[in-house]
Amino acid sequence: MQRWIASLVASALVLVLTLAPGCSGPEPGGDCLPRALTVKPGLHRALISFETAKPFAPSIEYWSASSEPATLVSTVVATSHELWLEGLKEGTAYEFRVLCPGGIVSLKRSLLTRKVVVEDLSIVRDLSSARISFKTTVPARAFLGYSAEPRSGRPAGIPQSRALQGGPAKVHQGVADQLEPDCAYTLVLSFLTEDLESARSSQLRIPSATVIIGELISTIRRFDCEAVIVRMNSLLRRRRDRKEETSAQFELERRKRRDRIQRTLEADVVALRRIAARFCPLASHLFASERVFVSEKVKVYEFLSLADHLERFCALEGIPVSTGLSGADRGSFSCGYRSSMVAPEIAPLAVPSPTLFMSGKIDFVVPDFFNKRESVDISVPVTHVATVRRAEVMLDVNGLEPELTFEARINGKVHLVFRSPVDAVGFQRRQLIYHGFDPALLLEGMNRISIALKPIPGILCQETPNLGAAQLRLERSERFRRSQ
Repeated sequence: MQRWIASLVASALVLVLTLAPGCSGPEPGGDCLPRALTVKPGLHRALISFETAKPFAPSIEYWSASSEPATLVSTVVATSHELWLEGLKEGTAYEFRVLCPGGIVSLKRSLLTRKVVVEDLSIVRDLSSARISFKTTVPARAFLGYSAEPRSGRPAGIPQSRALQGGPAKVHQGVADQLEPDCAYTLVLSFLTEDLESARSSQLRIPSATVIIGELISTIRRFDCEAVIVRMNSLLRRRRDRKEETSAQFELERRKRRDRIQRTLEADVVALRRIAARFCPLASHLFASERVFVSEKVKVYEFLSLADHLERFCALEGIPVSTGLSGADRGSFSCGYRSSMVAPEIAPLAVPSPTLFMSGKIDFVVPDFFNKRESVDISVPVTHVATVRRAEVMLDVNGLEPELTFEARINGKVHLVFRSPVDAVGFQRRQLIYHGFDPALLLEGMNRISIALKPIPGILCQETPNLGAAQLRLERSERFRRSQ
């Protein structure tokens, strides 16, 4: 009987405590339960803000899927509460609940901490620096930290740090400078958020300029230039008379043709642009490097000539296209309308008659029948080749239309491409065109130079330019010139 009475009293006491004002259970509207609850997550912490009807010192219990529950106890008695959960992990989901006096709990809530994720990372290396650009998912100030990787006989380099300019942002650009060409670098990105929280990226890598040049040469050698020429020739058209280019029907046909050209060559343009982004910053070093064989330089030059052909073909069709390679440094293989040699040694190339050229058979017309030629072979002696520091071929041409090019082949090893400006029109336009080449292509004794007229792939042109004169121009070493 006494045991039954004690149990009844205990049950009544629990009922009274449960129904007491301010502790009416976990349903919304209780005086101890949080109202207007907000969560502001950071990288490693989160701010929990809420209000209660009556003042008390709350506690928060929180946990993640991989951690044991932890409890944050506040010592401040108030109706407006702000509690920081510290020591959280980046990009991690947590669950939490607010504890009221007497063990009454709120509904379970969740939060996800923020994480600095690096996106669209681009590292463009040149000889002594690297341009680094990227985006982050969280606005932050960014810092570059890099150090040379250890090499045989050399320890790792001294770490260097560079702060990227500007305040907290999601788009970042910076430069890692004072780099050695033959050395790769370990790169770490550091971040400071608007809430003064820090984060770091995983280890990244800045490859050496030498390695990138080797990779570029391999990529260019694998690039199928012949396939691009085949696709351009599949778009072959005869050049129309300019009087025909005013009709409405012609305009309609031209729009259709432009669409077809863009569809056919779009993938090639994208591939060339992708190579250009890595190639252009290192182009001058590639052509100047003694570690790169002349045969590799010739292959790169011919690849650049193909890109020029594609850009010019599109320009002549009224399609503005840039592969990003037209402005790339070509070292000794540069072409222009003015010579940079101060006191060259000039060897005239005897161009036989006739000097009017035609680009192959057009409409079953044989060039020789009309006293025109397709090509000419010229021999010229060169002595003391080892003393030649720079070499170039000069062509004096008249009436070279933009659709045509003269090609000069040096000892059968390289085709030097001579072009007129895209806006050059008219047979009366005379030009002196200079094209340099690597002196290593010269032979001691007799050298053969073959000159031929070629159309740009994809275009037929019946114009017959005149080759007035040609020269082989050499610049000797200073020591050799003094000895003569």
